[in-house]
This record gives sequence, C-alpha cells and structure tokens, in this order.
Amino acid sequence: MAPEMLGGDGATLSARTDVYLLGAILHEVVTGRPPHVSQSVRELFESVLRSTPSLPADVPGELTQLICACLSRQPEQRPASALEVRLGLERFLEHQGSRELVEQAIARGVVFTSLVSASPPDAVQVSRCFFECRFGYQQALRVWPENERARDELEQLTAQMVRFELAQGAVASARTLLAELQRADPQLISAVQSAEAREAQKAEELARLQRVAESLDPLTGIRIRSVASMLMGVLWVFAPLGRHLLGRRALFDSEMLATVPVALISVVVVLIVSRRSPAVQRTPLNVQIAHLLIFAMSTQAVVLLSLKLVAGVDWGLATVPALMAYWALIDGVIAAILVRQVWPSVLGFVGCALAGWRWLEWANLFGALANLLLVVNLFVLFRRQRRQLAARQQVTASSKRAA
Repeated sequence: MAPEMLGGDGATLSARTDVYLLGAILHEVVTGRPPHVSQSVRELFESVLRSTPSLPADVPGELTQLICACLSRQPEQRPASALEVRLGLERFLEHQGSRELVEQAIARGVVFTSLVSASPPDAVQVSRCFFECRFGYQQALRVWPENERARDELEQLTAQMVRFELAQGAVASARTLLAELQRADPQLISAVQSAEAREAQKAEELARLQRVAESLDPLTGIRIRSVASMLMGVLWVFAPLGRHLLGRRALFDSEMLATVPVALISVVVVLIVSRRSPAVQRTPLNVQIAHLLIFAMSTQAVVLLSLKLVAGVDWGLATVPALMAYWALIDGVIAAILVRQVWPSVLGFVGCALAGWRWLEWANLFGALANLLLVVNLFVLFRRQRRQLAARQQVTASSKRAA
C-alpha cells in the first residue's frame, strides 16, 4: 500500500495513490518480489513509510526510473496518473530495440578490442569491426536519441579507434575521428596535435628533399635545354659551313671577326633561356652549364676582338682549328665534371682541329663537321633522357591512379 494510506482520514488519497500501487505491481513483476518485505505488519508499515525500494542493477535504467518514480514516498514526485505510467512503459518498449542494438554493438566491441590488441593488428579487420560497432551505436541513437549508454559506448569506441589510428600512423584518420567525439579527452587531443605536428614536419622535410632531388636530377629542364642546344647547334654548324661555301663573298673577310657574332648570339640565347626558364634557374646542373657556356663564348669574343682590333693579330683560317681546340677543352670540362655523355663530341673537336691544321683550306668545313658531331651527340643524349623522363612520368601517373 501507499504511505498516505497508512492512517489519516483519506483526504490525501488521489490518483497518485493508485500509481504507487501500480508501481508495486511492476516491481514484483520485474524482480519477482514485492517492494517491501518484512516479518511483521509493524515492520512492513515502517518500511513503507521510511524506505525507498531498489531494483537490481541488471534492470534497464529507464524502467528502474519509472518504477522508482511510481514508488516515491512523496505523491507529488510520482506520475500524475496510470496513463502516464502506461505511456512511460510504451516508451520503454519502443526503446527496447535501441537497447538491443547497443548490446549487440558491445558484444562486437569485445571482438574489436581483441583485434586492436593483436600483434600485429590486421588494420583491415580492425576498421571493418569498428565500422560495424559504430553503425550499431548510431542506429541505436537514431531510434532513441536520449540513449546515454549508446552515446557513452560510442564515445569510448571512437576514442579507442583514434588511438589505434595514431599507432598506425594514420594521423588524418585520427583527426577525422577525433572531430566526432563530443567529450574528447584532452590527452587524446594533445596526442593527435603532436602527431599532426610531426606529420607536418615530415611533409616539409620530404618536400625539401624532393626539391633537392629535383635540383640534382639531370632530367630536370631537359626540354628547354635540348631546344636551346639544338638552336645553337644549328647556328654553329651553318656559320662555318657558310664561310666555307661563300669564301671571299662572306660578310667578314677575317675569320677572327666572323666568329664573334656567332659567339655573341649564343650568349644572348643562353641568357634568355636561363632568365626565362624556372627549370634552368632551380637546378645546379643547368645553371653551371649556362654559366660555363656564357663564360666560354664571351671569352672567345673578347679575346678574338682584342687580338684583331687591339693587337692587330689575324690568324686567318688558323683561327678555326684553334677555336675547335678551345671548344675541345671546354667540352672536356663539361664531360669531366657535369655531363660525361658528351665525350664523343670532345673527340670530334680534337680530330677536326687536327684535320683543320693539316688541311687549312678546309678548316671551316672541318669546323662545321665538329659542330655537327656535337649536335648529333646532344640529340642522342637528349632523346634518351626524354624517354627516361616520359617513362618516369608514366610510372608516377600509374602510381597515383593505383593510390
């Protein structure tokens, strides 16, 4: 019976008294015993007046709250009517599906914990099990948004997965999962932030190493280098060939002066390419080759002009084999220090220089031949390098598609 039924004139009896009696029935249905048990009537009345019934821990919290509310000693703390009790029971039954989903997800969570603890863990199986558990909790919350147990278990599961992702080095995944937590542990937040800082540092270091590798890669800037080399090569071939064919009808009657415009034009070409092309500017190989060519051609023009116009010296046709010997030296420096594949053109310059001194009247023709050998040497080299570059780009593209 309800506490207000013990003594009094009945003025305090109300619909809430019936609610107490209904709560006592629910208590006995759920636990198998009445809410108040005693050896005597006196002790029974004292229990009704003084004690609050309790329910076992395995009774769902929502049902426990409803029964305890019905059995409250204060009538005003009970549901107002049996209808409210009925509605509460209906809500409990509706939420039963949510609770069952939570229980299933918890059982699956035990498997998840064992997978995470394995050595080494199977990342695929861990992820699959995590998504299954998370889906169960999310479905439970979709059915019953106030299911605190589902919310707490989901938080614990997600935090555990964040730690696993950090241990696997998947910092981006850890950050994404951390954003789902409503009550994230400060230590977990700090761990993710530290991992992100390390990742950023690694990415920066990797970018720096990639820039260094690119700067040391002979294939960097190969396109602009090959185009510029072919243009200057054509000029170097046809300039002495034209001198040989035109003879006295050439623009300059001095071989020393005739080579100066070719050298200056080549200097201008190299300057334009090196100034306009980022690929040339950021690679030491291209910069060194450009500087060496500018120095060599500028020195050639200055020395020849000085000998002819200042000292009054004119070597005549002997200028051509002398220049071939000079460029054999320059080409040899490039082959020894920068690009060893140009050794054939060094031998070509040496051989044509010797032939030019032996048959001086054919010096310009031998000069054109030496430059042609250089062009062929560079063409073969550049063709091979461009194939290597295309193959590398194809591999990179395939890797990106596979990723």
